[in-house]
Amino acid sequence: MRTPIDRATWRTLLGYARPQRRTILFGGTLVLLSGLAAAAQPLAAKALVDRLGSGDGIAGLLALLVGLALAGAAIAMVGDFLLERAAESVVLVARKRLARRLLSLRVPAVQRAEPGDLLSRFTGDTTLLREVCTHALVALVTGSVTTVVMVVMMGVMDVVLLGITLAVLLVVGLLALAGMPMIEKASHAAQSAVGETAARLLSACSAPSAR
Repeated sequence: MRTPIDRATWRTLLGYARPQRRTILFGGTLVLLSGLAAAAQPLAAKALVDRLGSGDGIAGLLALLVGLALAGAAIAMVGDFLLERAAESVVLVARKRLARRLLSLRVPAVQRAEPGDLLSRFTGDTTLLREVCTHALVALVTGSVTTVVMVVMMGVMDVVLLGITLAVLLVVGLLALAGMPMIEKASHAAQSAVGETAARLLSACSAPSAR
């Protein structure tokens, strides 16, 4: 019964991110390139160490290693900037829509809701929306691609290291899957607690003025 709801939720989230899809795609590509540059650094470092052992010149490999580090940092900075800009645009659109929705509610509906909870929805939930629509989606794709590249590199460099890494990833993945229901439950409880706290604080602050 939860699958249609989850799909509808994802469609809604992607709908907020759709106007910024080009910026998110470009920023995510830059972040992915920076991750690949970071993944290539161990290979360059290994070649540099091997070159030192053989007594050959290392100027070219050293320049390559430094270039990969600097290029990766610069590309990551631009990518993060674009993602942050897109994220703020998503939040702006979401808050405008939510503000119009709240202002169009009838008085009885507003009175039934806690003012602090409405304020929490307007601020906290839209901030979480920014993380989900931009950073979470990009991290899912870039993290998956970078992990595959790193695993392949480990297999080329050392089969034993590859086996250890796969075993660790399997254990971590199983633990993450086992903890997801608890994390989801705790997240819902935290959001409810924030709304209740805001409602009580607003009530306490407005009580003296009412008297």
